[in-house]
Amino acid sequence: MRTRLAPTVALTLGIAIAAASVWLFTRNAPSGTVPSVMPGVDDQAPSKSPQQIQHPSVPQESSANKQASHSQVQELASASDSVQRTSVLTRAPRPGWLQGRVVDAQTSQGLPGVEVSLNPFGDESADPQPADREGRFRIRWSSDRMMLRLGDRLTGRGLGTLAITPESLDGCGPEGLVLPVQVGPTLIVKLLGAPHEPRVWRYRLSTPNDPAPRHGVSWNEATNSESSDSLVLRVKKRNFGDGHVTLHVLEQDEGWVGAVQIEKLVGVVQIELPLSRKSLLVGRIVDELGEPQRAWVSFTRDGDDRSISVQTAEDGSWQLKGLDPGPGRLHVESKQTPTRKSDVEVVLVEGRNPAIEVPLPRP
Repeated sequence: MRTRLAPTVALTLGIAIAAASVWLFTRNAPSGTVPSVMPGVDDQAPSKSPQQIQHPSVPQESSANKQASHSQVQELASASDSVQRTSVLTRAPRPGWLQGRVVDAQTSQGLPGVEVSLNPFGDESADPQPADREGRFRIRWSSDRMMLRLGDRLTGRGLGTLAITPESLDGCGPEGLVLPVQVGPTLIVKLLGAPHEPRVWRYRLSTPNDPAPRHGVSWNEATNSESSDSLVLRVKKRNFGDGHVTLHVLEQDEGWVGAVQIEKLVGVVQIELPLSRKSLLVGRIVDELGEPQRAWVSFTRDGDDRSISVQTAEDGSWQLKGLDPGPGRLHVESKQTPTRKSDVEVVLVEGRNPAIEVPLPRP
């Protein structure tokens, strides 16, 4: 009896040992995979693991390397997850303010006289903000996609429009967003001698072939602010080469005048302009009854054959500007016939002189 049971017990123990081995091997396998323990399974088409389904970009392993790559699949999957999460979490945050600098495209100098506006797409309600004398600006940011517009306050021209996002600011240096623009030469003229008050100045440029302002030649106008003793002027480059030119400046009310040569008209040029004060002479022409008269009025300085003339207005008023101080003669001649004339000796001082009323006697 004992002899007959021995083969049965041995068979039973063998099956139990084999089952235990399978259970232990399965328990130690990487999570989420089903290891192949039967001969010939590796020759069949491999099934995709859960990590491979979630991340199809992970390369499929060959049958020979499959057991060695079980731990690598999970590491690659984790790395892919990390990249996807980083791209969202580190997206450039929206800044509260946009700072930058507008520069001359030719010389990279900071450009004065520029205004900047920043609006969300489809919105143009924001007022332009002036950049400072060096072209720097700082303006509030209010949306993820913005439109930046540049304008020239000196000429009224637009200088360009730029679509920007937070990502477009990547790589900006300490000055922020640097914006080069194409404009003509810019003059920053420091006025020496005149009081710091807002004034309207007339100016023009002349070349060596055209050395002095002439009658009939148009002048431009510019205004200095109350806190500034300088003018900022934008020059139309097509009218002048790079060679030297002369800047002529005239203030009409109090007779301030000046001229200075500019050696090179390129980029942003800073110059100092000494001013002297000319004479301004005003008056009125009347007849013997005090009625206004239309007439020609001319002034000739002593020792000078040249004269400056002007016609009176309907009310008989007139003014002569830019006269050299000193003694001279005022000549008045009526426009009606018979012609009536009058001459007055005057001594002009700097600035505005007392008004003169000149009567025209009957012939």
